Amino acid sequence: MKWLKFLIKNLESEIGYVGNKDIRGCIAWMSCKTRLGHCIFDDCVNAIDDQKFEEADGLVVGTHAYYGSANAILIAFLIARSLIKP
Repeated sequence: MKWLKFLIKNLESEIGYVGNKDIRGCIAWMSCKTRLGHCIFDDCVNAIDDQKFEEADGLVVGTHAYYGSANAILIAFLIARSLIKP
């Protein structure tokens, strides 16, 4: 944890939590994002600025592993942000 505290103090960073948010999974294989530019579900995913992800030098994602994978809310968030493909 010392390295994390060092990074937070010395780098511009932002910590966000999605595990306690109501995030719907993608039902249209990203066609809404492609055609409309945003997800049709009105959840916290649309409230997050894409520019933050585009300008970032890196993204650190942490979660508990459930049966060898991240939890479903985190995966839904990353898919909706187009950071991973379904």
